[in-house]
Amino acid sequence: MTQPIELQVVSGETSGLITIKNNIITLSDDTTFEQWKIGLRYLLWSYRKAELGIADYISFAVKKWGREQVDQTLELLSTEATLVKSAIAVNSIPKQLRFDNLDGDHFVELARADISKQEMIRWARIASEQNLTPMQLRFSIIEGEVIDRAAAKQQGTGVYTVQGIRQSFDIWLRRVGGLGGVLDMDMDHKIEIMEELESICEFGLQLHHHIVQQQNQAELEHATESNPA
Repeated sequence: MTQPIELQVVSGETSGLITIKNNIITLSDDTTFEQWKIGLRYLLWSYRKAELGIADYISFAVKKWGREQVDQTLELLSTEATLVKSAIAVNSIPKQLRFDNLDGDHFVELARADISKQEMIRWARIASEQNLTPMQLRFSIIEGEVIDRAAAKQQGTGVYTVQGIRQSFDIWLRRVGGLGGVLDMDMDHKIEIMEELESICEFGLQLHHHIVQQQNQAELEHATESNPA
């Protein structure tokens, strides 16, 4: 049996005591509705921003009691290694970059990117302003430009989408200098590119032909209905 954890909502005149024991949360009988709402806000914040909270908690302890004592305590409490690593990564990011709509996973990606502080600031702002997912942020930093969610999902999971393929193609095309850049390549390289694109071009033409046929058929049926013999 673990020792109980006691927290207290100090707002209000009643005790606002919250006890956690054996994975059960108990609120004192004198808890007011306002105190309950504050406690709920804290729990929701903890759920969404766990890495940030642990990062600040560890940072305080390291400054006050030293890294060795903190590490021993973390090991003693059997703290989840991944969560601690994420919290340590978060601590390497300037606190002024903690925009409200970014969570710990965003800051982990910024820390892992091994980029300058100036680039870190730029990408944190981009991620916040454009509501990038952590995976989007990771691959956008790699590519040097914002990529859409479909492309990020494709690169992160291997699950390909037409949108992701298109964006990957656009990125490649810009890197080689567009059609002009390809035309300037040697003949063997151009033939190789054409061979890779041939099945895609054929698929596109067949799909286009099918769509045109269906549209023509729909127009013909509509005209027949509008002008019956």
